[in-house]
Amino acid sequence: MTCNRKLRFIVGLFLATAFLLVLGGSAIVASSDFNGDGRDDVVASYDYGSSTTRLWGFSSNGVSFTPSFVWGSGAFEASRAKIVAGNFDGVGSDDAAVLYDYGSSTSRLWLYSSNGATFTPTLAWYGPGFNAARAKMVAGDFNADGKADIAMLYDYGNGNSRIWLFISDGANMTPIMAWNGPGFDAARAKIVAGNFDGSGPDDIAVLYDYGSSTSRIWTFISDGTALAPHLAWGSQGFDAARAKFVAGNFDGTGADDVATLYDYGSSTSRIWTFISNGTTMTPTLAWGAQGFDSSRAKLVAGNFDGAGADDIAALYDYGNSTSRLWMFTSNGTTLGPHQAWASGTGNWDATQSKIANASTFLPRAGIATGKTIDVNLSIQTLYCNQNSLDEVDEGVFRWVGHTVYSTLVSSGRSPFATPTGNFQVYAKDAVADMSGFAGTAEEYYVPNVPYILWFFGSYSIHGAYWHNDFGNVRSHGCVNVPVDAGAWIYAWAPIGTPVNVHY
Repeated sequence: MTCNRKLRFIVGLFLATAFLLVLGGSAIVASSDFNGDGRDDVVASYDYGSSTTRLWGFSSNGVSFTPSFVWGSGAFEASRAKIVAGNFDGVGSDDAAVLYDYGSSTSRLWLYSSNGATFTPTLAWYGPGFNAARAKMVAGDFNADGKADIAMLYDYGNGNSRIWLFISDGANMTPIMAWNGPGFDAARAKIVAGNFDGSGPDDIAVLYDYGSSTSRIWTFISDGTALAPHLAWGSQGFDAARAKFVAGNFDGTGADDVATLYDYGSSTSRIWTFISNGTTMTPTLAWGAQGFDSSRAKLVAGNFDGAGADDIAALYDYGNSTSRLWMFTSNGTTLGPHQAWASGTGNWDATQSKIANASTFLPRAGIATGKTIDVNLSIQTLYCNQNSLDEVDEGVFRWVGHTVYSTLVSSGRSPFATPTGNFQVYAKDAVADMSGFAGTAEEYYVPNVPYILWFFGSYSIHGAYWHNDFGNVRSHGCVNVPVDAGAWIYAWAPIGTPVNVHY
């Protein structure tokens, strides 16, 4: 440490238009019957770096997937758009919609209408003051008029959220506020779309993390205009942060259901299907295995074998740019996995793929925090760094650090150089007398030295009231700081804080 039920992704969209869709991550995996054979397939976008992205279609024959290159661009920045698909114009083939982030909290929704062969892009909505990065987006027919719409769970900050429905008239999207949730933190929610009550318009399901391994599934039932939340399931001992969430009709009857791939740690995972009776959801263990690390898997739901209930596909990262697609076929109760595609060693890096089945990941900051002290002897400067463990992609964590305080120092002069290396604060004294080198020309005694942080043997960071020569080497090995700086560092850094001393 350092100081819709499933997303329908139309491949033809990318073959028929030169608009540079930015997919909101390194890559996307989604399902769609893009070849019209009655079985859902898998589509993946792959980030080759240097703004180069390609789309690969994995066509299902009911048992295995066969990849083919379907689209590519050498001018592709993967951060500005979120994409969903559905029959937004209500006629013919499915279409696609893109929420594009133009910066400065300005966003637009583009509708790509299909005639079955080509796609015509039109501006469906323009939103100044709308920050696409704050929105989780799903598609479904939320007013049951035969045309797909879009729902967005929007994070207003301070634990306040709203769900907006963007109702399609076939050409334009009109936003209406369908639910207002003070005290509802969008960062704690994972959302999917489906017909969870089994009648009327499509609905939304939310897996919500209450902390302390307490989670609930809420269904937001649509009446065509507004969404009414209902508690469908709740449990202590279920940590939503450990679950990956998809939706589909996994028992093949009645209302749509949800499923979670749950991480039990030590590379042990289970898939639970939550079967809906139209009101509540009942969890059933559908599959479990040791040796399967859920953090390495990206999920998408679809009817990949073309029969009965919906299934799950998982793109699994074996490391060393080696991946496999596993098909978990449903018999209505359990899921049976088999290998449906293997990349071969070094041919496919799953970390370049991001699942985007029916929900959009919202990065989470501050999952864990840490502090470090960095002392740069070359420029005689000390930095106090605050670090945050952020989830920057689903299951991808990164330490992000920034400097919260800095000051000039005086470190040890020759031959009393300050030791370099990685240490930590092992003790603190608010004030103490210091002395050393008794009987020599270097003998010293300094009373009431303030704000001492011991980091290695007799070496410490401490305030120095007896000189103002900071920025130059001068001490007998300790790191001298101004007294006011010492007070700040002493209050900020607990015992155990890492201290990195270097040139």
